[in-house]
Amino acid sequence: MIPAYNRFTIGAFAYDQFEVHPDLHVLGGLRYDYGVLDSKSHYDWYPSTVNNSDGSTSYVYLQRAKNKILDFGNISASLGISYIHKNTTYKVNLGKSFRMPLANELASDGVNYHMYQYERGNLDLDPESSYQLDLDIDHTTASFSFGASPFVSLFENFIYLNPTSNYYETLQIYEYTQSKVFRAGERSGQVPPY
Repeated sequence: MIPAYNRFTIGAFAYDQFEVHPDLHVLGGLRYDYGVLDSKSHYDWYPSTVNNSDGSTSYVYLQRAKNKILDFGNISASLGISYIHKNTTYKVNLGKSFRMPLANELASDGVNYHMYQYERGNLDLDPESSYQLDLDIDHTTASFSFGASPFVSLFENFIYLNPTSNYYETLQIYEYTQSKVFRAGERSGQVPPY
């Protein structure tokens, strides 16, 4: 399903924290990531039946993957503020993230027997990038602790496996593609302190 490939990734980052006041801190970080994926050509070891346009039938060793070298690079950053007032901590963080596509997202072409579906990669995928805003409020006393962490994020090109109307034998074909995605959520709870 996934061809032979070589993958190389490297990254460098810097971060720092500044104390504006004993109860007020500013945190920031910057990161650069670079990656290369080199997928290898692959043909089935068995012939497949192909119906030709003239009504004849051929038996062909299908090519499932091509020799392809793809490189990706991007900058990620984060800036946050933390403020403590008595028993309550307030945090705000704004960040940009990056993820290079995986080998299965780029070059898969075959049956996923765990999901019982046919999956096809896409060599034209761009790296995933998103912008996220996180808020966090945490209140702790001797008898209880309460926190809430809402967030919103926007992906410019979220990678996902999309079902199609096509079938390979009896299996539905799913193809990796990209789309803009907006997400929002919150984690909250009330637990005893440790």
